[in-house]
This record gives sequence, C-alpha cells and structure tokens, in this order.
Amino acid sequence: MNKIKFRSLTVGILSIGILGSSFVFGGANEAEAASTNYIRGYSCNGKTVATGDKNKSEAEAYNWIIKYYNKGYVQAGQSGGTTLGVVLNDTKIDFSSSSYNAVSLGSTGSYVKAVQTTLECIGYDVGAIDGIFGKQTQSAVKAFQTKKGLTPDGVVGRQTYHYLSFSN
Repeated sequence: MNKIKFRSLTVGILSIGILGSSFVFGGANEAEAASTNYIRGYSCNGKTVATGDKNKSEAEAYNWIIKYYNKGYVQAGQSGGTTLGVVLNDTKIDFSSSSYNAVSLGSTGSYVKAVQTTLECIGYDVGAIDGIFGKQTQSAVKAFQTKKGLTPDGVVGRQTYHYLSFSN
C-alpha cells in the first residue's frame, strides 16, 4: 500500500513521520532511506532484466529483487557504483551485514544453496542442491569463474557473488 508522507518532525536522532493514520519511527537509517541506489533484477537464466526505482532504500531494493526476480544486485549511487550486495534465489547477501561470508569447500547453509541453485540454472552441474559446498560445487564455481575471467579459486566472495547475480 502506498502512503503519502504529510509531515515529518526530526528531534535529535528520532524522526517521526505521520503517514495517514500510521506513525513511522526512524533514526540511524534515515540517511540510507534518502540515498539513491542502482538496482538490477534478473531472471534465473539472466535473460530477463529490469532496473528498479532508484529512490529505494537498500532494504527496499533487496525486497524488490526478491519479489519480482530470481537474482540481482544493488549498487550505491549510479551504475558502476560500489556493490552493496546481491540476491541469489531469494537469498539476500548483504556485503555490509555481520552475517555476510564468502563460501568455499566445506561451507554449508543458505548462501551455498543460493549459489548452487544459481549455478544450476545457468548450466553448471553442482550435484545435489543441498546447501553443502562439496567438490562438485567447487568444480562448478571454478568453471564459472574461469568463464567470467575471474581467479578460479573456488571461493565465492564478493566478486563471484556479483557476477552470479547477473550472469546467463
């Protein structure tokens, strides 16, 4: 539901915005909400692409990708800005989050499953999509990295995550 902001009052770090009959309280993230982000969403195979509304906060940008696309990325400012994070198979990978980590042989969890699903969709054999980064997933990652001109180390870090977020 779209709400219109009628009035805003800022006192110290507490911001109160009156939105119809609802109240919104903000503080530290107020600057983020006012920033411009470059948002790209892609279908699983990378062939369908769209650019999102640049006036979304970082959190809104991730949610837009998750709602409408299989993967994508969010950059600060305009195209070519610092990549803030990516979405792979509905999994938000925010590079500034304390839960962010690179994945490699032996890793487990939702980031691994997102990488496996994305690689499988674009034609790489990862074996079982089970959230366990085994030798077959490592081979698929290295093959992907080689094809994209990245260092084929088998580690999915920021650069490999970014390339996965738009590749076909």
